[in-house]
Amino acid sequence: ARFLLKRCPSVGHITHQHTSYHTSSTSQHITQHPSIIIHLTEIEIESSTWHWHWQQSAQPCYPLHLTNLLHTVARLPPCLICLTTIDCQFPILANLPTNKMQIVVFDLDYTIWQPEMYQIDGPPKLISFDEFQGKQKRKSRAAPRQIPPGSTTIHKNKVAVDRRGTPITVFDGASHALSEINRLKKERMDLQVAISSRTDEPGWAYQLMKWLVAADGTPLSKCFDQNLIEISYADKSRHFESLNRKTGIPFENMVFFDNEYWNIQSVGQLGVKCYHTPNGMTRDDWNLCLEGFGLM
Repeated sequence: ARFLLKRCPSVGHITHQHTSYHTSSTSQHITQHPSIIIHLTEIEIESSTWHWHWQQSAQPCYPLHLTNLLHTVARLPPCLICLTTIDCQFPILANLPTNKMQIVVFDLDYTIWQPEMYQIDGPPKLISFDEFQGKQKRKSRAAPRQIPPGSTTIHKNKVAVDRRGTPITVFDGASHALSEINRLKKERMDLQVAISSRTDEPGWAYQLMKWLVAADGTPLSKCFDQNLIEISYADKSRHFESLNRKTGIPFENMVFFDNEYWNIQSVGQLGVKCYHTPNGMTRDDWNLCLEGFGLM
């Protein structure tokens, strides 16, 4: 890759920087040293969506798609540089991921929430914070039960529990990811959200999705496309074949989060980008997904 930038006469100090290529999916790093003449800036191109940005002290970064390269260069302070020529050659382009994330699919039990439906005693119900903490019946001086993280529901001061009072909570990573997806969709990103679950109690799961909320306060039921909810005992590869038929989205542009590794293996054979979440979904899992599509 060669970028030839020429300083304006008013610029005194000039430094040479480099362009960096980063392929997240293969952890491969390639650094080239093109001809760049620029003043106090940092230049980077990151696959797979190819972001060019410049960064100056106390100035913001401007990430844009490579197709908007000229527009990005136009953002550079005119007092620093003027563009003379750009000669872009990417010999490693064929080795870089070019897929676009179009649909994100989540398992439910122990990926979105805990515990799993087969582990709880009876159908879930909502109780008040006071009842959960035992304030109504408690006579001892012991400290009341703490309201667990991820237990927020659409009803103020209420938590979802089973008949024994076991709370049902949303994993922080799942709550964060769903909120981020909601934000991306509001920013006009064409992104669909689906469920692939083999939960033992679909009725309980649907009820919990109406009660539990993501970090931005959106009920889980509104975070998913209602026609893309696959809940059945079928192999999850069948769920994805159904999603492919419904949406027309190729498997390579699908993302899947699941805590069961055999589901990851089954779905991964279709070409879906799968992320194993054995301890429930984390923010690192979501960030890894974004990196895999060049969105970080």
